[in-house]
Amino acid sequence: MSEYKINMDRPDPTPEEIAAKKDFSKVLNRYSMMTKPIYTKSWFLSSAMLVVAAGILVMVNLFNSKKAPVADKEVDQSYVYQPAKSDLIPLASFVNPPLDGVDVGYETYEVDAGEKTKLDYHTGTQIKVPKNAFVDAEGNDIVGDVKVKYREFHDVADFFVSGIPMDYDSSGVKYHFESAGMMEILAYKDGEPVFLKPHKEIKVEMASNYDGKHYNLYKLDPANQRWDYRGKDEVTPVEGHDSRSLDEVAALDLEDNPEEDYFTDDNRSAEIVPEKELTVKQLERDWKKVKVKFDALTKAKPVEPKGVNKTRYNFDIAVDPEEFPEITTYEGTRFEIGDENKNFTAEMYKIAWEDVLLEEKVPGINYNLTLTKGQTKYTWVVYPVYEGKDLEKAQKVFKEKFGSYKKKLDTRKHEEKLAKEAYEADLAKWKQKRQEQLAKWEAQRKQFEEAQRRKKERFLTQQQVTRAFKITSFGTWNCDSPVPQPKGKSVAATFTDQNGNPLLFTSVYLVQKDRNAMFTYSAGMLHKFKFNPDEQNVIWGVTSDNRLAIFKADRFSEIPDKGRSFTFKMEIIPDNLVSVDAVREAINI
Repeated sequence: MSEYKINMDRPDPTPEEIAAKKDFSKVLNRYSMMTKPIYTKSWFLSSAMLVVAAGILVMVNLFNSKKAPVADKEVDQSYVYQPAKSDLIPLASFVNPPLDGVDVGYETYEVDAGEKTKLDYHTGTQIKVPKNAFVDAEGNDIVGDVKVKYREFHDVADFFVSGIPMDYDSSGVKYHFESAGMMEILAYKDGEPVFLKPHKEIKVEMASNYDGKHYNLYKLDPANQRWDYRGKDEVTPVEGHDSRSLDEVAALDLEDNPEEDYFTDDNRSAEIVPEKELTVKQLERDWKKVKVKFDALTKAKPVEPKGVNKTRYNFDIAVDPEEFPEITTYEGTRFEIGDENKNFTAEMYKIAWEDVLLEEKVPGINYNLTLTKGQTKYTWVVYPVYEGKDLEKAQKVFKEKFGSYKKKLDTRKHEEKLAKEAYEADLAKWKQKRQEQLAKWEAQRKQFEEAQRRKKERFLTQQQVTRAFKITSFGTWNCDSPVPQPKGKSVAATFTDQNGNPLLFTSVYLVQKDRNAMFTYSAGMLHKFKFNPDEQNVIWGVTSDNRLAIFKADRFSEIPDKGRSFTFKMEIIPDNLVSVDAVREAINI
């Protein structure tokens, strides 16, 4: 018997101790986990007397042993710790965030299990953890560092994205929580969950904007899918509390905080760089003008005169010098039939043509020559050519013309080059300036957003009251007041998008502005959808493709007073929302 420790002469338990041990849920949970009734075990009958004897021994121990100390002194543990089933059940089956990828984030703290620790959350909440407070699933003390994860939920946007049920059943009547604040705290050692040791408590002093004393404290029991009443919290006003609303604070100018350089539309408009500044636009226009002249000059390049090809047909035509100055510049111009003409023969010379038409085909190179006699018409491609002294004269004129052309071309080319370089240099400066300004705007935008975040954080840390309570297990705890569903009007609700396409929701969420409660209607409750028409209401649901569908407050006037059914045409938020703040802005609460 030396391996067993038996406490003798323990005093009778008090009524409070007996009440504290009345946990029918735990007994039921343990019973449901048994895979085979005990009386069917092969060893049951042979061990029956031993079991009875052990039971008598336990009863003697219960009523005669001395009460063990439970102060901060080390306790000699002779038991095997059995966490409640609710401590081991994951929340996924009961807590379901409705929007994929959006939830309230945790802050993670490293604590030494052997030391008292005070954790500061960004809202102003303090979490006080006693030393030697952690055990593993088998009841063994945890030593070393423990990761504590903590987060809070303060408004309907937080409640909604968390997927934590905000309804409460009392004697078969369903109520909804109007919250003064909710928190969740978890702890892990090497990735495995740890638990609070019996008789150890964590004190939470949670910042809240709601000072009423009508709120109760509840603990979420995911195994039984319910909230358990855990008494009341202590409410303490915060000295120097800022009574303004967050919207009022957000509307203030940040000039009182000179360290917060921020980005505003006024600052931006005062420094806007035009799409292209005046000098850049002017230089671009100058360059394009010079380029047009340069391109036109290249097209006017003189064509070097060619001599007659003795193997081809040619003839002369009287040409109007005003119509074809490029030809009449040279004397003795003849026209040679090109090789592409297959229907010209010597017989054509014998015809007395009644009409002739010369049209430029490729400028300076060739022409279309059309000869007509009665109903007969021929068109040939002809080339200007010269022979003998006419060719010599033409080549001399060409050299003079080409020399003059070359000088003009070089001048225009140089002008175009300078104009282009000036434009490109100024354009590069403009692009650099714009990049610098865009970078400045982006830095200002980030500074502004950070300033807004710090401003909001400062405001949140100046909450109206502190709601203090002690927790005896990890999980989700809520300071809430149960309220009934809204009353005033009831309709059979159906839902479509703005184009009349039907929408089916697993749940629909209703909130009343200026009230920190979210009323959840499951699909089976929508035949009797209740709301108070005298309040500012907003409802929303989540579509099958993870988008918010909203029916805003100003549209509730569309519901007829005497109608028994109503189709809500929901506004679909086009973008997938990726943060709690984006959800909060979308539902406009």
